Amino acid sequence: MGDPEEQCTGSAWQNGNLGQSQAHYQEGDTVPYRAIIANAQLGEEYTVTIEWDTTKDGKHAIDYLKTFNATEETADPCTGVAGAICGGPTLEPIPNDPNVVSEGVTPSGGSFTTYNGHVTNVSGYTRTGSYEGSSSTKIVITIAPNADGSIVLAWGGHIATRADWGADSSAVAIPGSPYHMRLVGFSCSNPTNCSVGNQDRSLSSEAIIFPAHVTITKLAVPQSEQRFLHSPQLALD
Repeated sequence: MGDPEEQCTGSAWQNGNLGQSQAHYQEGDTVPYRAIIANAQLGEEYTVTIEWDTTKDGKHAIDYLKTFNATEETADPCTGVAGAICGGPTLEPIPNDPNVVSEGVTPSGGSFTTYNGHVTNVSGYTRTGSYEGSSSTKIVITIAPNADGSIVLAWGGHIATRADWGADSSAVAIPGSPYHMRLVGFSCSNPTNCSVGNQDRSLSSEAIIFPAHVTITKLAVPQSEQRFLHSPQLALD
């Protein structure tokens, strides 16, 4: 993240919008997210509802969830969290979203990662709206702490690609900040000990590019090893 690259550890985790000056991703990358449950108590269960924007006017933004460090391999969501117990995390497989699979796209899989806790239940997916227009998707995760203290839940949002959805229907085709990931619900077995606001994190499309490569083929006459000069001129349409 950033230029020069800065890994998601400690204070590098941030709230608010990720823009071009802070982040550089490409289609197919995974943006890391985390949720912190402070003052968790052993014996209780906590339920977190995550929602993300899947399409905007028929163009795909974050299409499915993945492991938080699929792209930022050294990201550490447990650093800088007061009361966190950052031992070995527990992993819970992220189920495939049938809405995505039915469109002929196979999610590449991943896990919810939990520090000082373990997932006891993962709901099915609930989609609002349609892929032909604007839509969002929800999933509900229930977590139990391993000890008193803070729980950290981490996951990633996969940036939709041209290869999966078509040249004009992928993430880079959406203007503004269409990559919203938010917490829209939080509850626990002791309702007097729970509260959450709508925690919304967005990513600007200006921070996203699509992968590309250039191939230069030279026909040599005669056909033998020789050097040649080439001054490429590139343009993006």
